[in-house]
Amino acid sequence: MAMLLWSVALLEAFLWGIFQFYVYVETDNVTLGFQGAVGVIATVLAFLLPAFLLAVPAQFYFGILHMREVLKLKSQMASFSIREADCSCCAMNHVHPVTGEAILCDRTLVFQTLRRWYTRTGDPDTHLDRFDALVREQLSASVLRTLGSGAPPLRYVLAMLCAAPLAQLPQYVSLGLRESRGRGMGKWLLDWCKFPALALVMFGVAFCAWRKGAVWSRAPLCATVPALQCLVVCSVAACWIPYEAVKLSTGDDHFFEAIPLACMWIVLVLMYTRLYPSYIFGKSGSSS
Repeated sequence: MAMLLWSVALLEAFLWGIFQFYVYVETDNVTLGFQGAVGVIATVLAFLLPAFLLAVPAQFYFGILHMREVLKLKSQMASFSIREADCSCCAMNHVHPVTGEAILCDRTLVFQTLRRWYTRTGDPDTHLDRFDALVREQLSASVLRTLGSGAPPLRYVLAMLCAAPLAQLPQYVSLGLRESRGRGMGKWLLDWCKFPALALVMFGVAFCAWRKGAVWSRAPLCATVPALQCLVVCSVAACWIPYEAVKLSTGDDHFFEAIPLACMWIVLVLMYTRLYPSYIFGKSGSSS
């Protein structure tokens, strides 16, 4: 999970560096000639190439590995047996590897404790079976509700993905106050609303892609990662391009781009409702 979150943060750093140039081009005093356009394109590519050659493959690689481990969780919980649990003291033959002194057996201590806790009168030898049943039925249900989808905690996702868009907000407020390019405050704030939506949509689609990649266990990662990477990029583009197309094709006096933007947010809410149902419905759970 840690490497997955680090790879997501690295990708965010690359992408928001690109958006800084987007904001720069949007300002009043920037008029790009041919050389300026070439310079901007070269700078954007300088950020995009490391992102798509390093950050995105790393994110998908760790994401798919993480989801493969999560998919094993259900079967591991269903077949849990305390008798088959590994114990380091038994692996060392109950001898300290440095001093050579004898050490107590943790397995014996655990079994004795479970005997005290789970022994019933008249049924003294089923305490281990009772503990196994407790783990498989009660603890398993709780763990799978919490971790079953494999999605990182929502607060971590929001902290990673919303910090950079919030940093963009003062720039857009400044552009609105100056009525840059003849656009008022409402127009600029509406344009800013696409940033958190795109960031969250990209993560949500990527997470769904990781789950699909984990299911495709027969396909090698060297083939799965590029295919899913292209799928995610196309999905995010399908959310972003309609907004930009409507914005560029309508005048600054209209707010028609609010329609594709609203659709983007609706898709986002539906996606995260499925990923994090406990935050929406107030239930302790997560999608499986």
